[in-house]
Amino acid sequence: MATTKHYTIVFLDGGSPTPGLSPVIDVFKNAADGSNISPLPTVTEYGSGIYAFSINWSDSGYDGIDEIISRVDSQDTGMDDADRYIYGVAQRNDFLSAYELLDAQVLGNWTISNNQLKIYTEGGTLLQTFDLTDINGNPTNTAATSRAKA
Repeated sequence: MATTKHYTIVFLDGGSPTPGLSPVIDVFKNAADGSNISPLPTVTEYGSGIYAFSINWSDSGYDGIDEIISRVDSQDTGMDDADRYIYGVAQRNDFLSAYELLDAQVLGNWTISNNQLKIYTEGGTLLQTFDLTDINGNPTNTAATSRAKA
């Protein structure tokens, strides 16, 4: 299963995309307790004001961490603070590749209880939780006609 997740960000200055910056992550904390996480990922420019960084969740520095809060600084002192800084949250299971979902559905397990569908990897790691509702939008365990990410 892929453990490296890629997170994209866009810097705008007055509403216009801003290429050519050298942004850095200056806040990178465990959301559960506020502790700092290091090393900090490197931010790479893709062009047209689009930038990205990656987190390899299987690295030992991320053991026991499920959610990270971050701030990316464009380092452009001429930008308003609202444009200069981008705040974000990264979650270990915030999005899954089609392969991961297929793998979980074919090789993994799932349970339905308390009006929720939970999908697990073959190894038992929870990948995704969905709230289940019936045709009238009422929570259900037995007559689900739709699901929504919990």
